[in-house]
Amino acid sequence: MCTAFSAWQRINNQRRDPDLVCQEYKRALTHLSFCCELYNIQIANGHYFLHEHPQQARSWSEKVVQQLLAAPGVEKVVAHQCQFGACDSKGSPIKKPTCFMSNSPAIRDELERTCTGRDGYCSYHPGEVHVKCCGMTARRAAIFPFLLCKAILKGFREQLKRDGIYEQGVVGLHHVDYSERAH
Repeated sequence: MCTAFSAWQRINNQRRDPDLVCQEYKRALTHLSFCCELYNIQIANGHYFLHEHPQQARSWSEKVVQQLLAAPGVEKVVAHQCQFGACDSKGSPIKKPTCFMSNSPAIRDELERTCTGRDGYCSYHPGEVHVKCCGMTARRAAIFPFLLCKAILKGFREQLKRDGIYEQGVVGLHHVDYSERAH
């Protein structure tokens, strides 16, 4: 739930009912706080989490997020979704600067990709110009492109390898002896 924290919504809120805006913000902050509480439980139990919001969302400056970012091993990386194939319905690249916060170094490594194109041009789609991420384009960009999902899963698999939980060639579920797991 990032709509109440979005930069575009902040502009639109000036024309909306202030009571409704306040109510939506409170609901979004409650949800964000709940998610951060779950992330802290994951950390306390030696597990991983992944959180995503647009780079310009004001949620990144909320106290609960700042406290989580101060936790050991938790970091934030920037990804431009055009680098993972994000496009509008006409095939034009959508840059959509996005931040991911996680305590998994391998997942962060896979996701930290930014566009090096200049003057609005996309480096992943040479010769193509980024489209603005607003309206229907923003709605389309809310759905992660396939390559972004693949990068998350690739990072997750790599983290499991680093932790000694996953072995190449093993298929299906298998017993993991957590007493021997490296911390």
